[in-house]
Amino acid sequence: DASGFREMRRILLDDLGGPGCVLEELTRAGFVDADTKLLTTGTKPFNLFARLAAGEMEQPGMPEEQKALLSYKERFLVCRNRPDNDDHWDSEDPEWIGKASMSRRHRFLTTKDLQWQWFNALTLGMEDTEDDAARLNQHRTSAIALLKDMKEAAIRYVENIGGWSDQVGLFFHVFGHNSVNSLHLHILDMANLGPTYWKLEYKNCPLDAVLKVLEEELATAMNKVNLRRLSFSAKTAANGAVQALKMAEEAHKNLLIVQGGYPSADQSSKTPTVVSNDFLELNVGGELLSVSRATLQQAPEGSLLRSMFDPNWTGGPLEHDLSGRIFLDLPPASFKRLINHLRLLRLASPSQEILLPVFPPHEEAELCDLAEILGVKQLLSKRRKS
Repeated sequence: DASGFREMRRILLDDLGGPGCVLEELTRAGFVDADTKLLTTGTKPFNLFARLAAGEMEQPGMPEEQKALLSYKERFLVCRNRPDNDDHWDSEDPEWIGKASMSRRHRFLTTKDLQWQWFNALTLGMEDTEDDAARLNQHRTSAIALLKDMKEAAIRYVENIGGWSDQVGLFFHVFGHNSVNSLHLHILDMANLGPTYWKLEYKNCPLDAVLKVLEEELATAMNKVNLRRLSFSAKTAANGAVQALKMAEEAHKNLLIVQGGYPSADQSSKTPTVVSNDFLELNVGGELLSVSRATLQQAPEGSLLRSMFDPNWTGGPLEHDLSGRIFLDLPPASFKRLINHLRLLRLASPSQEILLPVFPPHEEAELCDLAEILGVKQLLSKRRKS
């Protein structure tokens, strides 16, 4: 499912050295050409679907079935199992269970694009070097488009070839569970499943699960890009916010002097009146937020979030909305989570530990990015168990 596939991608990236290690393994085994980084199509090693996609071999009867792909036949190829495997799809004989086709109607769809990243669902949208974020996002976008097209091509094939039920399953076998090192989508008629399907069910990762994870990754990556773009304007806005606050404070102080709230020059020995009117109304990404400066000062010392509301901060003018409120062009949901956490820290006793909860992955990524930009990432170090 999606959670299992997501975890396999994480393990590859965080624990196994990334896609470059997979490329090295495939190259050493002869499945990838070291110069072109394309899947090899020779006989040693024998990569069935790569050879079929390259036109090095042809399966009997399949050119006619290929026509059912319509326009998709230029990019994809329909393949089949060995005839005897198809014939024994419902066999209970241990010799065939695990080897025979998984359904009465079982076909494969492979891509004619032999770039190495397409060899398996595990590395779709990855690059052996991930230094260029923009390029990596292009790979993710291309992989998502590939998956959507494969799904549509498989549906068109089933509709046009005839004889299939309306219960169609589309599955990948992720690297480590795959038998052929070339991308192939299992197309199954789920109304007529055989013993091999149940034997290999643990290997079947739905296409929609793979697509979901890649879309999540792209959304998270794009959020990071957008937040980095916003960081400069946010810091500029912060500088302006502090300047606006300082100007307002100075005007208020002058007013108090006139009214007698602060000592005049000849009253310097008297104790000044303390001003406690210290609340702000912010427009954060289009959403209004009222907060006390005392709450904002709960942010770590030296952080942008704390400094920009410090009277001693110096910076440029801040943007304001049409109603004159300070405008911060930041993600409102994540910003509010940080502010709510600061509110609790302000109310808590010195002995009380306030833990920030763990949020869903796509929200968690945005929160971490914003916390880093605002210099308060240490607030995320202690988290409540989900």
